[in-house]
Amino acid sequence: MQSEEMERLIFFEQTRLEATAKTQSDPKDTQGWLQLGGSLLELAHFRRGAEAHDMLRESIDAFEKVLKLDPNKHEAMWCLGNALTSEGFLGIDRDEAIAKFEKASVFFDQAYRLAPQNEHYKKSMEMAPKAEQIYDQVHAGPEPMMMGGGGPMPPPASSIDQKNDDFFYTCVGWGVLAASIITFAMFAPKPPPLA
Repeated sequence: MQSEEMERLIFFEQTRLEATAKTQSDPKDTQGWLQLGGSLLELAHFRRGAEAHDMLRESIDAFEKVLKLDPNKHEAMWCLGNALTSEGFLGIDRDEAIAKFEKASVFFDQAYRLAPQNEHYKKSMEMAPKAEQIYDQVHAGPEPMMMGGGGPMPPPASSIDQKNDDFFYTCVGWGVLAASIITFAMFAPKPPPLA
């Protein structure tokens, strides 16, 4: 793991611990729940398999808790959309993934309606319809060979797997970067107002 990644891991783990303490001391602290969900969403990207799914599920639960406490918290809507999208991409069942993408799209739309000046919400709305296509590309296997030959041989499976992995990690990497910047901006200490 590179030092940048290690710093991010440490930052979000510390944020998770602090947010957990906040939500335990005040279960109605929407900012604490938002921080907890955001840190879990980020930490899920450092995990694999069931552990990543569990963290995404916990982040979704935290964002849903925020929306129960404050149904108009657009930041939670947008983060919930990102968590659902991430969960969709990790799943192997296409129908379940598409259902998560559709639900995420609703949350992106709601967030944008509440804060139309937010460019990240607008971009998420524009990208949401492409999730199904990206999912298909990420999860595509080797194309079946046509009967009777005549065409070029498909590349070896390991080459296809590598291309799919590269494409998947490129897409996820850009998403994680954008979410990290926004999450950091949301959770960074605010400077005191000028007198």
